[in-house]
Amino acid sequence: PNYYEILGVNVESNKDEIKNMYRKLAKEWHPDRRKDSSEEKMAEINQAYEVLSNQKLREEYDKYYKLL
Repeated sequence: PNYYEILGVNVESNKDEIKNMYRKLAKEWHPDRRKDSSEEKMAEINQAYEVLSNQKLREEYDKYYKLL
């Protein structure tokens, strides 16, 4: 999956930009706030944030991402 696309940020985004976009999406897609089944979308958002907010995981992901 393209975690940058899921969070709506670009490869050059810094940690604060990623965090702000995660919070915005979490508010929008949280299952308690939506009547439709948004659990899957929220899981994608959480996974993307978990990887991109961790410097080591992000570096590993970027290596893989650049190969595509």
